[in-house]
Amino acid sequence: MKTYNIEKIKIQLGNRIRNFRKQRNLSIEKLAFKADLHPTFLGLVERGESNASVTTLIKIANALDKDIVDLFSFLCIDQNIEIYNTEKEELIHELVSELIKYDSAKIKLSIEIIKLCMKF
Repeated sequence: MKTYNIEKIKIQLGNRIRNFRKQRNLSIEKLAFKADLHPTFLGLVERGESNASVTTLIKIANALDKDIVDLFSFLCIDQNIEIYNTEKEELIHELVSELIKYDSAKIKLSIEIIKLCMKF
């Protein structure tokens, strides 16, 4: 059974929330209002300095228009949490790390380009 580093996960989760918030051009205050949370608490969560309950994470996901699983998808791709150890998995992580910076339209376009390139 895999043993997870809780502190690393809290930091990664907070980074993921911050990235989603910034992608939507929301301040901490605006996201906190949408999620019915105090901005100070949300800041603690984003920095990985506080444990967020499942209820809180659902509120944050809803306020970001994301599925709750989107907040945790880093668990499947982040070698910093030592889930993947092969070169292929590291390359996948690198690709996802680049794609996450862009909006959905650019990601979809990138996927189509990759599919086209793989045909050759």
